[in-house]
Amino acid sequence: MKYTVDLPQFPGFYDSFLFSSEAETEALQLIAENLYPYTFPPAVLMTYFNTAPDAVNYTLDFSGYCEAVARAYCSVIEDALSDALYRKQPVFTGTSIWFAEIVSPREYNFTTDRVECAVEVDEGDLLIYLSRNLAAWNKYLEDRFTSRDGFLSFYEPTDPGFMDPDAWTEDPVYLSAVLDFIVLNDLGPDAMFFCSERALSRVSLVDYIKLPPALELFLNGEDVNNPPPCASMIEEYNRLSQQGSRYLEIMGDQYRPAVNKGMDRITRELAAEMIETVQKIGA
Repeated sequence: MKYTVDLPQFPGFYDSFLFSSEAETEALQLIAENLYPYTFPPAVLMTYFNTAPDAVNYTLDFSGYCEAVARAYCSVIEDALSDALYRKQPVFTGTSIWFAEIVSPREYNFTTDRVECAVEVDEGDLLIYLSRNLAAWNKYLEDRFTSRDGFLSFYEPTDPGFMDPDAWTEDPVYLSAVLDFIVLNDLGPDAMFFCSERALSRVSLVDYIKLPPALELFLNGEDVNNPPPCASMIEEYNRLSQQGSRYLEIMGDQYRPAVNKGMDRITRELAAEMIETVQKIGA
């Protein structure tokens, strides 16, 4: 039978395994280091990303990325539930999950994003799993649904609805808890991290970062037979970088902080020049 539930062991997108400012920076670093054929200095491009006005900077399709990750997470949980319930059966039955929508709170003080999904399960198989893991199931309910300081539960751990398929239809909290327990019990305390890693292996944040046409033109040029506008900047950066390296060879490594400071200044200056050039291209 099909039910509507919250996706088990989903951490949300607010500063979680699935997204963070560090993950966005790492994706930009991959773009800076790997995606352009003229070996444009990554330090200059990263400085550009951090300082350029929005009109000539990258955009992130965050909603598209979140939906792709949520759909991948549904697939991961589908596999996890099927494995937990049916790994020892000679005939594979399986559990099916379909993504519905991401529901985000207005504020992230006390809660985070959740994924609503449709799930098709065999109620009898779920009840058998719970009965075989009754002690762990009771502890899960006690830990999650017992009121305490700072948390008021709207359900009692002994609520019969958790074991009643008729109640699962009326209130998705019951079946959501059942499925969440099965995944957690089968994969262990790192279930959320494991599922997040599996989902992220199927989605690349880089695919949802888009550079503006003017910046693409600056980096790639219009004609493959001619150097792009960035070619002279690459030459200048490489010349100054090699000059710094030769200076260290002659004067010694004690001057490295001064050379690094000089290269930082050059990087900022070239990024500022790059912003002006891209703005003119896009004008």
